[in-house]
Amino acid sequence: MIEVRDFSVSFASKRVLDRASLSFPDIGIHALMGPGGAGKSTLLRALAGQLPNTAPWDVRGDIRVRGVPLDQVRPLPALLAQRLGQPGANVFELLQQHLPNRGSMTRPEQRDWLAQWLARHDLHPLRDRLDTPLLEFADAEVRLAHLAAALLPDPAVLCVDEILAGIEEEDGMSIEALLALAGQQRCVIFVSHHQRRVRRLADTVALMAVGEVLVQDTRDAFFERPTMEAQRQYIRTGGLSWPPEDAADQDPDATVPVPPELDGPPPVEGVTWGYTASNRPSPPPPGNIPQPQAAAPSAPLPSPLPGPETVAASTLASALAEVAGPAWMPAPPLPVPPPVIPITPGADPTVPPPSDAPTGAGPAGFVWLLPGELGGCPQPGLFENLDSDLARLGAAGVSVLVSLTESPTVPEAQHHGIHVVHFPIPDMHPPDERSARELVAEAERWIGLGHRVAYHCKAGIGRTGTMLVLHLIGRGLDPFEALRVARLRRRDWVQSNTQWAFLHNIPAGFLTDNRSPDRGCPP
Repeated sequence: MIEVRDFSVSFASKRVLDRASLSFPDIGIHALMGPGGAGKSTLLRALAGQLPNTAPWDVRGDIRVRGVPLDQVRPLPALLAQRLGQPGANVFELLQQHLPNRGSMTRPEQRDWLAQWLARHDLHPLRDRLDTPLLEFADAEVRLAHLAAALLPDPAVLCVDEILAGIEEEDGMSIEALLALAGQQRCVIFVSHHQRRVRRLADTVALMAVGEVLVQDTRDAFFERPTMEAQRQYIRTGGLSWPPEDAADQDPDATVPVPPELDGPPPVEGVTWGYTASNRPSPPPPGNIPQPQAAAPSAPLPSPLPGPETVAASTLASALAEVAGPAWMPAPPLPVPPPVIPITPGADPTVPPPSDAPTGAGPAGFVWLLPGELGGCPQPGLFENLDSDLARLGAAGVSVLVSLTESPTVPEAQHHGIHVVHFPIPDMHPPDERSARELVAEAERWIGLGHRVAYHCKAGIGRTGTMLVLHLIGRGLDPFEALRVARLRRRDWVQSNTQWAFLHNIPAGFLTDNRSPDRGCPP
């Protein structure tokens, strides 16, 4: 049983969920209905533990699964969001990422296991086209494949957001059949505006409006014996007018992009990871800090990471946390504020000595991917005072800030001992591959000198997440694993299908290859 009690969510002073209370039995299909902006998608993200816990979000209330607080539940409920990612994958690659115990099977064994599973679930069109790219499938078939992938880890709770939106009833029958089968074995919570489908599938129905849960009842009682006028109005017209007039009329999902659903994230049995506290390279001692030269770069490309070393999923998060530690590079304060140097992609700016500040929390929205070394944040000054945000970045020890916005936005950073590198990327788009790989190689060299590097874009999730994941790919993780590992730190890094398609085609370990597309990386 899932219990939601007095659950409220606000986004930048706009109310999204308002003291929502409802419950879902362990077995069955439970529909969330209501007009756009009711907060349905936000509720699903909350149930899956995917709401941001940083400003400008304010989350209050209680969610429990079989009496256990949600933040203590493992694995968390799975979420299949509206925006489906992995466009460059074929069916096998999509399913393989969600395959339980895949680390203990060879690739042929994985294919055989998946073929049998698909056959048992009457998904022969997918079984017979395992090597076909998803881009070649009809929209309904792509959504069916993603639903199958979400079910592979056998989640106890599956949240499904508008999977049938825009799909003709006849084309969606295979999806309905798989949802119905899933609901016989687990709790399935799905959002839909389609009343005939809800009548066919749902065991219970909840009606939401402007963040409130107006009513929840059994399917038959909801449609045949409505208890309030708003309910009758929605059944009759599919729309709903609901007070109060000053309530938020927009779900933040309309303004804050939802990440492509690439991870789930299903449990990871093991990932190749060569970076732990025990093998972290030590920075040069104080007073002997090599300085890169802008005119004639000569420092070598970062050495290949030791390993690879296999770290079990259960220890991966702690392995990341272990690298935080104390300040890595005590150094004298800068004699003068470092210059702000807008650079063209791939250029080699002069970087000042690393900061001697401790590893702090940073400003609102700041997250370390590798604590004390590499992180990302929203544009400083977006949510709080600009000077305050920059001061907090400096207090966290950030000495190099890479600005990914199309126009430079933080020249004041120089007054806080932070060197700014401008590497513009259009919003929701990926960077130029060669230039991005050269920048990552250079940023890794800065990290090797003891610097703490942070990326920022507007919201700190799309372009920022793309560049951070690119670092992990360069260090040796394949794109799927790199995204999965990054999203252990922040669940909404990488936002658009074009960003994911870019990452999907990057070769793992490109930093150790000592080369970039078309020509070698600068040393």
